[in-house]
Amino acid sequence: MHDPMVVAFEVPSPWPHRRRWNEKRDAATLGNWGLHRRRRVNPENLGEPIYPWWRPTGWTLRLAGRTYGLGTIATVWHIEPGGRDAFTVCKHASRWRWHVWHWKIQVHWLQRLRRFLFERCIECGHRFPWGYSPVAGRVTPKGWARFRVNRVNFHHECASMAGLLRGRANDEQLIRHLVRALRAERGGFEADTLARLVDPPTTTLDFMLARRLWQVMGYERDDNYALVKEE
Repeated sequence: MHDPMVVAFEVPSPWPHRRRWNEKRDAATLGNWGLHRRRRVNPENLGEPIYPWWRPTGWTLRLAGRTYGLGTIATVWHIEPGGRDAFTVCKHASRWRWHVWHWKIQVHWLQRLRRFLFERCIECGHRFPWGYSPVAGRVTPKGWARFRVNRVNFHHECASMAGLLRGRANDEQLIRHLVRALRAERGGFEADTLARLVDPPTTTLDFMLARRLWQVMGYERDDNYALVKEE
């Protein structure tokens, strides 16, 4: 996969924060108290430390059944020149990390503050809670616009709803295209073509599917149960 970005460094947070999502798992393995070194759990490297002993992020603190650890306050990314794949231009084993002119610094708490103050869900218009990770859309403003206008981000529930609505719109467009193609092949008016698809004895559709089809096409039944365009 084409990606010009690779992590050069991570700056650990100077203060511990609670890791709620790990507490149930840690209760069974680490107990309620103590300072524990983080180790791998896969069969191939079982028990191997994840980080060197001097890395603060490699330790987990348990206090009265609660899990605390040092997260990352900032991430330093190395961006390959010209948008090339990582390590295709800056190939040296370790020196690429010190190419300061290729760095992009991501300060996580500033991102969370910006999101909390300036961003709203593009679907429902409500604020993102502090620390919430939204679902990113396809378009992201650049420059100062990242701070003063809303980015195309969603709540997770809103993203699912937007996906359903987008899928429904695509289905309706496809149905209209197929009906137009059938009408062009056999001739007649659109209502006559639709009637052949949804009315007995020519239809093979279940009643609810047939009803859904004429509603998608924007038709309704008149007093004589004939298909007429909705006003």
